Amino acid sequence: MIHLFDHRVEILSPNPVFKMGKFTLFKAKIAFTRFNGERASFSWLIFDRGDSVAILLRRQSDAKICLVEQFRPPTLAHYGQLSASGGGVLEIIAGTQEPGEEPESCVCREVAEETGRLVKNLHLVTTTYMSPGASSEKISLYLGEDDGDAGIPGGGLAEEMEDIRIHWISVDEIKEMIQKGRIVDAKTIMAFQALLLELSTSN
Repeated sequence: MIHLFDHRVEILSPNPVFKMGKFTLFKAKIAFTRFNGERASFSWLIFDRGDSVAILLRRQSDAKICLVEQFRPPTLAHYGQLSASGGGVLEIIAGTQEPGEEPESCVCREVAEETGRLVKNLHLVTTTYMSPGASSEKISLYLGEDDGDAGIPGGGLAEEMEDIRIHWISVDEIKEMIQKGRIVDAKTIMAFQALLLELSTSN
């Protein structure tokens, strides 16, 4: 078994440089111990955005999977430049946890807000960092089944500028879309691989 090294971290200066709502950008000065035992320090940009959840929602009646289409502005940025083309992403249902909110409660809330559906038979696949070189975000990734109408329209929250279109897509279509680069969202690909593994072991 591998045991991770104790880097004996010391925060010399947290230095938050920007804050908006739950999100904080730090330019932190950090001291730590290298693998060779030497002490070192450096400054690092850390985006603290809280934790998130995501769910691959599957419909029992036809085995189709719910993907949501929405505008994702960060996909317009590339090495210091912003492009005015693109921005649309196909992905599984996801959202940020409120402080103190349990992941499963957040999943149910996000499914209702984004799709107007209820969810049952939640199964946690994993909890993982999405981009540990830059962001604090850990995401709890779930599989679940559609459980009918939630009594709200879905499509996202107007106050959060969400504009969401819902697609129910077959497993074979999603395989092809991943292979052709039409689905490029990491959590979606991870959840889909988890579903394929579950289906292969249940047959």
